[in-house]
Amino acid sequence: MHSSPNYDHCTINLMRSFASALGKTNASQTALNTLFPCSTLLSPKEIQAAKNSVLIVIDGLGQAFLDRHGQDSFLAQHLAGTCDSVFPTTTATSITSFITGASAHQHGISGWFQWLKELGQVAAILPFKPRACQANYRSLGIDIAPIVGFDSFFKQLTCDATALHPNHIVDSDFNRHACQGARSLGYETLDELMAQTIELLRNSKQPGYYYLYWPYFDELSHRWGTDHKETRQHFKMLDQAIFQLVSELKNTDTLITLTADHGMLNTQPDRVTYLDHYPEIAECLTMPVCGEPRVGYCYVSHAKAKQFEKQVTEQWAERCDLFPADDLLAAGWFGRGEVNPKLRQRIGDYVLLMKENHVLVDRNGANKTFDMVGVHGGLSTDELKVPVCQWRL
Repeated sequence: MHSSPNYDHCTINLMRSFASALGKTNASQTALNTLFPCSTLLSPKEIQAAKNSVLIVIDGLGQAFLDRHGQDSFLAQHLAGTCDSVFPTTTATSITSFITGASAHQHGISGWFQWLKELGQVAAILPFKPRACQANYRSLGIDIAPIVGFDSFFKQLTCDATALHPNHIVDSDFNRHACQGARSLGYETLDELMAQTIELLRNSKQPGYYYLYWPYFDELSHRWGTDHKETRQHFKMLDQAIFQLVSELKNTDTLITLTADHGMLNTQPDRVTYLDHYPEIAECLTMPVCGEPRVGYCYVSHAKAKQFEKQVTEQWAERCDLFPADDLLAAGWFGRGEVNPKLRQRIGDYVLLMKENHVLVDRNGANKTFDMVGVHGGLSTDELKVPVCQWRL
């Protein structure tokens, strides 16, 4: 039996430290602080002692990559420790935990593809569009706020807040909702991100919280894998940029914390399972498999539940573990506290957790070959463990 993330020592605990140091005291925050203790890697006192608090999130940068390819890096030299991501180990769920300070039990975001009961569709939640087409829901007059339902972490802060995202997502529906309460700024390049950050912090008059998100390490890892020279070169560029950022911000009374939303592992073509190759399993489903290639949420016809269980355990025993979704909720895989009804709707009847580096692909009639090398979503060490680096300037 797999074990869930350690919700006493994960990225949510980092956010509880920020919330305790910089946030308002109210019933909801007190309840979250009861569920998730402050991080042992970042105390509220450390945060309060600095004028400026910076959180840098490098999408996809797992501790395993740092161990293999970054042992002599500037980041490794300033490693405060390692903590867990959340479940599933994917951007949609983990980034939402960064911008809510809560687990999926509270925010209800279960993965990239979600069944949205409110709309009667499977959607890609971050771009906020139907799975089957490119039209954004905003263009159809649909507001994201009641769909996602969560409250922004930035609105809970008592200090000035700034969030920096790439230009192509800074004004997305999800991002606009998530960044309420913060000044939201865009950037085009890594140099521009670093220059903006340096200027903001050098000129800051009031205490502030700064959230920097970098997605491109994840993109390259998906395309090339974590061991490819393109990915390793990108990391070196990132490492040098952080070194320069830290050098430029000396004596600004700033605390910088750098971490990741999840790690990655590499798959290969013979580890890809295409659902359409198994019609006796596919016919049991009432809608496309949701979630991630590493964690599939299956909505199963009640009349074919036994067939589904039998076929999956017989044909895919070497590829995945099968769990009733309610069992994983009860076991605390998605977090702690009262379960958001939206989460229950979004994880199906059964969850398929892929073993080793296997992935499951539901192509929905599009006869495409799965071309990702780096993948994530599961509970392997490579996916789950992320670094926490720190600089007190």
